Amino acid sequence: MRSLPARRSDHPFRAIGAGFTLLELLVVLAVLGLAASLATPALLRTVETWQRQSDIDAVMEQVRGLPGLARSDGRSLVIDDDRLASGSAPLWAPDGWTLSAPQPWRVRVDGLCGPGALRMVSDTSDLAIDIVVHAPFCQPRRPALAPATAEGGGR
Repeated sequence: MRSLPARRSDHPFRAIGAGFTLLELLVVLAVLGLAASLATPALLRTVETWQRQSDIDAVMEQVRGLPGLARSDGRSLVIDDDRLASGSAPLWAPDGWTLSAPQPWRVRVDGLCGPGALRMVSDTSDLAIDIVVHAPFCQPRRPALAPATAEGGGR
């Protein structure tokens, strides 16, 4: 039969000094809070960059589909500011963006495309993205990011 320990410190499940003090726990929580506050802005910028790239990719995919749309509709398509603003153009701007065409350009009924460009301007910041469309197959090129200006088609 087992006997009970004579002293409290002799108990096998109790060791003197085991565990953390309240001060140690508070220091660890403060360090974790500081690390989280430093990492959060970078994480938010990363999410915003992913969203922006997704919006650009959506417009570029629409441009790639214009030749097929012109052939299936049996009519040529004109891309210009008036049609983009009225919503009658076969392109739509993702939420938070405005599309414009610095110069009108056309996609012929046979699916061939003239050279053109689109400008995406953010509704919430001064960011403008120029997408250049290369003839004859409506191939958009990865855009360069630029600040929006009044003369460059910004808001």
